[in-house]
Amino acid sequence: MSNNNTTPTLEKGIEVKNTTCYMCACRCGIRVTLRDGEIRYIQGNPDHPLNKGVICAKGSSGIMKQYSPARLT
Repeated sequence: MSNNNTTPTLEKGIEVKNTTCYMCACRCGIRVTLRDGEIRYIQGNPDHPLNKGVICAKGSSGIMKQYSPARLT
C-alpha cells in the first residue's frame, strides 16, 4: 500500500510531504520539503482542490512556527 502524502525523493535525505496548513481557517493544501527530517520549505500544493497551489504569507511563514527563536517550547 502506497502513501499518497509523500512524493518520491529527488536527493538522498530530501522528502516532500503533502499536508494541510493550519495557520488560518482556510486549511489550504501545502507541500512541505524536509531534509533529513527537518522542514526546509513550504509551498502550495497544486493538486489541492481548495487553493490549487496558491499559498498566502501566513502559510509561507509556517516554517517559523517550528524554528523561530521566539517560539515558546
